Amino acid sequence: MIAVNSVGVNKPRLARRAIDTNIRIATFAVGKTTMWSGLYRQAYITAFYIKKFKFTSVTITGYANFGGSRATVLAYTQARALTVANYLNRVLSSMHVTGVTLTAVGNGTRLVGRSSKLNRSVTALLSYK
Repeated sequence: MIAVNSVGVNKPRLARRAIDTNIRIATFAVGKTTMWSGLYRQAYITAFYIKKFKFTSVTITGYANFGGSRATVLAYTQARALTVANYLNRVLSSMHVTGVTLTAVGNGTRLVGRSSKLNRSVTALLSYK
C-alpha cells in the first residue's frame, strides 16, 4: 500500500516545497538486486504519483539486512536503489514526465525496528525542489 500526501497539490509553489512524502516501493528477495513482477507494479504506481502530484525530486534509498561485511551490505543497498531508480527513469520517460531529478542512494543500513523482510526494502522520498 502506498500513502501519498496530496495536501500541497493546490498550494502555491513555495508551500509545496515544504511537503515531502516518503514511501516504501519494493521489498527484494534475500540476496537479490533484481526486480520481480510485483515490484514493477509498485514502482509504476510511484511513477504515476510523481507525475500526478508533479514532484520534482525523488531520492531512492536502498536498505538491507545485517549480514556479511559492511562493503557487501552497502553494495546490495546501492544496487537495489539503482535498480529501482533506473526503472522509474524509464517509466517516467514513457509517461513524458520531465524535470524530475532521480537520486539513488544505498545507505548500508536497515530500517530500524522493522522485520527482516522490510529491511530488504527500497524507499522513495518524493519532494518539491
